[in-house]
Amino acid sequence: MLSHSLLNDPSDVKLGRVASSSYHHGDLVNALLKAADAQLAKQGFAGLSLRQVAADVGVAPSAAYHHFADRDALVDALAVRALDRLAIAVERRIARVPKTDALGRLVALGRAYVRWACDEPAHFEIAFGPGRASPNVTSNRRPYALLEDLLEDAIAQNLLPPGARPHAALVVWPAIHGLASLAAIGPMRKSPEREILRRTDELTLTVLAGLRSRAVDASR
Repeated sequence: MLSHSLLNDPSDVKLGRVASSSYHHGDLVNALLKAADAQLAKQGFAGLSLRQVAADVGVAPSAAYHHFADRDALVDALAVRALDRLAIAVERRIARVPKTDALGRLVALGRAYVRWACDEPAHFEIAFGPGRASPNVTSNRRPYALLEDLLEDAIAQNLLPPGARPHAALVVWPAIHGLASLAAIGPMRKSPEREILRRTDELTLTVLAGLRSRAVDASR
């Protein structure tokens, strides 16, 4: 965090005013979020500072506070941004698998989810962790909606029976997310990537088999 003396340095204030005037409204928001992303990856959640983010961009703290009321607001914005990045990673992975292969696409989703968590542990934690000020930030349903769509495809291709529909996503999501947490920020974080992905595949297949079995039994 910037010291009191630095915040009152006239040259610093002047620099902030000049820099902030060079940004359009949307450009400054994006620049602040980009700087916050970099700070988060380097220092983790505990080291995240809105004032330091402003300094990294080259604007006065007041310019940053104009767009983010406080650190909590910045954290919530980063969480929404992280969920979008997770969705993009999943979309890219499943796009490599034919739409006619519902099972392959679900396995790809699991792999992409866990791999992203391992590659971006700080962003994974800020998206889902307890440090967020607003739990409802997960109203960004983009990753979850991808899973729901793939499960609908699985039902359409008879991989899962229609009876699995009411609870399928609520079973698959926690299973994959739990493994991602163990692999990214838990006791599995030092395991080889190959081992983590193998376990991810096994988990996905086991959960889907269980859903199919349960739905079939319930229909009898």
